[in-house]
Amino acid sequence: MDTIDREPLPGVPQTAFRPAGLLALLMIAAYFGVADPIDLGVSPLALEQGRWWTLVTHMFAHAGLIHLAFNALVLFFLGGPIFVRMGRGAMAWARFMLFFLACGLGGAFLYVALNPASIIPAVGASGAVFGFVGLMARLPFMRPGQPMPQVDANGIRPLTGELLLRNLFLIGILSLAGLVMPIAWEAHLGGFLVGLLLGPLFLQRRNPPVRR
Repeated sequence: MDTIDREPLPGVPQTAFRPAGLLALLMIAAYFGVADPIDLGVSPLALEQGRWWTLVTHMFAHAGLIHLAFNALVLFFLGGPIFVRMGRGAMAWARFMLFFLACGLGGAFLYVALNPASIIPAVGASGAVFGFVGLMARLPFMRPGQPMPQVDANGIRPLTGELLLRNLFLIGILSLAGLVMPIAWEAHLGGFLVGLLLGPLFLQRRNPPVRR
């Protein structure tokens, strides 16, 4: 009997949610399996002490159930639509995981860069999750089946400016949020910018049609 892969969203089969689901399970396992998530957090102090692994482990540690639930759910629901744009098989899985790590690292680096004297560690997958938000903000500009544009040095500045201007409101919300809530808004903003500007590099490249 043939199996049918249902589509919770148009063009997004159930299997496309598996990579994000796996990451969410790892977050849940880290939350309930680690005595003190602060030990996994990233900070200038942690890096000075040689704990470079916190650049990665902070993405899986969370400060509370609400924090964990928000990141896991947003990652899960955005992960499927993005995964289908990354191809198929092992290569798509590799692109997805590398994109998640790249966005999380972007968030960590901006947090550390803007808080060089802080001893407070940042935890959570929020930087990586906002990277998915950044890529989703750019996807409407890319038509399905459109070849990956080759952007040279002369074209990258106007492209970057256009993307930032069109998403200025969201970037402003992320930046201002840290003024009223105790969140690592720098990590949110860093991840968002990585997804916005570099996200398409992780998508499947399509060859343009050959004229005969």
